[in-house]
Amino acid sequence: MLTPRFIRVLRDAKVRYCVGIHARMPDPRRQAKALALLDEGGLGPLIVRWSLHGGFKYEQAKAKYEPFDKLVDEDPDTHEALAELALRYALAGQPVVIAVNNKAEGSAPLTCFKIAQYLAAGMPQK
Repeated sequence: MLTPRFIRVLRDAKVRYCVGIHARMPDPRRQAKALALLDEGGLGPLIVRWSLHGGFKYEQAKAKYEPFDKLVDEDPDTHEALAELALRYALAGQPVVIAVNNKAEGSAPLTCFKIAQYLAAGMPQK
């Protein structure tokens, strides 16, 4: 799906690619490579949607994670990958939007805090 041809079509149509974190999507770092091809003419905004933990269907994740008050299946690799991407785009002055669903790890707010911790650790020191 993330072929150079597909990315060129998006670029020519002035359509922004949304990094999707889902069981059926490639790893976020692989998607970042496709995004880099899209950004050859200059960076655009970073848009990410982390909707579902790998290996689960929606109803399975809902049943496992309710009441969505703790992280059940932490994914530090994805936290790190998203923080790296967010930092690159933010430091380049681009908007960054990362939407996280409770079905990603068990609690969307706590997942966002984890990503923020990785972001803070990667920020350049003054």
